Amino acid sequence: MILIDCAVQTQIERLMQRDGETFEGAQRIIAAQPERRARLAIADDVLQNDTDKADLGRRVLRLHRYYLSLTGDRPAER
Repeated sequence: MILIDCAVQTQIERLMQRDGETFEGAQRIIAAQPERRARLAIADDVLQNDTDKADLGRRVLRLHRYYLSLTGDRPAER
């Protein structure tokens, strides 16, 4: 399992900015999810999402190519 992770405070800030949630609403959303520690414990790979979308996209693509290499498949040319 691949986990895209960031600090709880970052999650709260993003929920408030992107979705217009209140601080309390953002906390409720996060509280309804499995605990971060539990998600981290079962993840095979963790990508930290504490930078911009472009950086995360590059790291996702790199990991995708790595997983393809394990199967013997080659990624499609872009």
